[in-house]
Amino acid sequence: MLIRIIFPACLVVAMAACDREPASTPSADTTPAATPAETQVSRDIAAAPSTTAAVPTTSAGKSQEDLAAAFNASSLTVFETKTSTDLLAIKPLQQLNVTASEKGLKMSANGNDPAFLLPSLSTVDRFIVRLAIDSPAATTLLLLYLVKDTPSYDGSRSQTVSLKRGQNVVYFEVDIPELVQPLRFDLGTSGEYMLQSIAVHNVPRQAPR
Repeated sequence: MLIRIIFPACLVVAMAACDREPASTPSADTTPAATPAETQVSRDIAAAPSTTAAVPTTSAGKSQEDLAAAFNASSLTVFETKTSTDLLAIKPLQQLNVTASEKGLKMSANGNDPAFLLPSLSTVDRFIVRLAIDSPAATTLLLLYLVKDTPSYDGSRSQTVSLKRGQNVVYFEVDIPELVQPLRFDLGTSGEYMLQSIAVHNVPRQAPR
């Protein structure tokens, strides 16, 4: 016996449509166009400064070259170390051991906040500090200072310069009318440093014209 199955015309048309692929259908891996908001975010990221950028090597808005020139132009020496024995006048504050050597003052830093203090300087005028130091790694050297009625050091009263691995000569300008001594220096990382010299030159403020 022959059985005939008759499908409604509308069902036949629907099945035929399923067998055909639309000619204009994009492939599954097509990347959707960025929205205006996504485009703006990408621009903001591209314009943002790199988080690995070197720490600025400026002090009070001046370059290290400018500070070196001002330091060398002054012969008003306030403090200077000429031997490793002179360097022993520096006081280790925390997480730091110092030993005099033929090359200078060996500084063994440990922990996350090694620091030392300079002797009190016989000046309250503008001055520039020059340090020659050998660093075990690329890091920073932070100067912190006190002012009148501030009992503790903190980052709001500080200057930072970058150190490269190996030999460095860096400068800090201090022009704080209400400065309270001593100055504090924080090393940026643990390791073996060699402090070769420190000198401080007075650089008098220019009289207004």
